[in-house]
Amino acid sequence: MDVINIIFLISLGLVAFLYSSVGHGGASGYIAMFALFGIISPSMKSFVLVMNLGVASVAFYQYAKHSHFNLKYFVPFGLGAAPMAYLGASLKVGALFYRYMLAAFLIFSVIYLLGFFHQFENRFKINYSACKAFFIAALIGFISGVTGVGGGIFLSPILLLLAWGNVKQTAAIAALFIVLNSLAGLIAIDNIVQYISQDLLLKMIVVLGFGYFGSRWGVKIENTSTLKRMLAFVLLLAAAKLCLA
Repeated sequence: MDVINIIFLISLGLVAFLYSSVGHGGASGYIAMFALFGIISPSMKSFVLVMNLGVASVAFYQYAKHSHFNLKYFVPFGLGAAPMAYLGASLKVGALFYRYMLAAFLIFSVIYLLGFFHQFENRFKINYSACKAFFIAALIGFISGVTGVGGGIFLSPILLLLAWGNVKQTAAIAALFIVLNSLAGLIAIDNIVQYISQDLLLKMIVVLGFGYFGSRWGVKIENTSTLKRMLAFVLLLAAAKLCLA
């Protein structure tokens, strides 16, 4: 294995560590790494979803173990999102359109990571209802399926903006939300078995290891602002590369 591949694997691991600390699977970060290292290929979407599924599962376990998860509260989110994620992932989009869509997604991720939404937290309080949760989740699920991500980076700011949960509760909900959407997306992808390889296995070992320690760290700490700013800069570079490629 050459030095570039080693750096790439470590980069994926660091992404998994940071994202799992806030209950996310790391899809936007993985996409950024693939873009920066020039590895945009048909297998990328499958790789991202598999890694997303694994890391989010680990994160969910940690947050649920520390009693931050409410199943009854989560059910409408899961029921609304998973079928739509499957539908979105089933759509075939052009390569150029997909690149610009990924770039837009990464820019949104940058805005979220830089804390732009924090100033508006709890400003748009709307009483929670299963019906509202279902339709919000359905919209996010569809977008997640099309872009090949889990949707946690969309769901988390919405939950905080609407005051539907604190940071830890939101992380737990987002983690399982990502698991279900990633699984639905993988089921929708044709011939996913062809992408299962030793290369994917190695990536999974790395991200699961980093993700485990990141999620353990996340349930104990409150402030990850410096790491988020660093990752936001990387995502912005990746978005620019996708647009200019």
